[in-house]
Amino acid sequence: MSPELLRLRVLSWRLSPGHARWPELAALLGGWEWDVAALRGLPRRWPAPLARALDAEFRCAPAHADGNWGGSWLRRLLSSERLPAGPATTAGDAIVARRDRIASEWPPAARRAPRTGLHMARLACGIWVGNQHGGEPGQPDRELSTVIGDDEALVVTGARAGMTIDLPGRPLAVVADDGEDAIWATTDLVPVAPAKVLAGGAAGGRPPFAVTLEQRPLSGIAGAGPG
Repeated sequence: MSPELLRLRVLSWRLSPGHARWPELAALLGGWEWDVAALRGLPRRWPAPLARALDAEFRCAPAHADGNWGGSWLRRLLSSERLPAGPATTAGDAIVARRDRIASEWPPAARRAPRTGLHMARLACGIWVGNQHGGEPGQPDRELSTVIGDDEALVVTGARAGMTIDLPGRPLAVVADDGEDAIWATTDLVPVAPAKVLAGGAAGGRPPFAVTLEQRPLSGIAGAGPG
């Protein structure tokens, strides 16, 4: 009997900070089915209380070139017990996981965002989940091949037109998209059904969408990795 294959439901949501409202955001995320959420444009005071409300873990992206999110001192502040206060216009990115713990992140908290604008969190199951936001076109990050192990998978969300991630020997394919934003994954992560736009989320920005991915052994995927 073959072992059960790992499944991960990934949610992608690009919020509009001036329109998102805390009670609605927490209620919507609490009512949808997902394992890990990649949130962009999240008001910067909200990740910690949001994770508490969802009984989840989170990691915030380090500062981008435009200065959003500040440095490591601000990230420590965001982890405090302060509750969100109304809508906020200063925003950043966060990865929230509620059915697996976050084992590590890249880049580390003390570093600024790389020129690709990529921030990733590694789940305990060995899958990396990333947000790409505001990266410079044509700036693939060569460090990724030393960060992501040969037996680890990668999922990245971001603007479809801005994707620049290059993982040598591990091609990324679009597994879900809404015309503007997309979810990419290494070829060992295969959608089990078409992506679904989630009802009720348009009030906070672009409607969120989610896809369930199943991790297949690389040896069983034609053209994956060196022969």
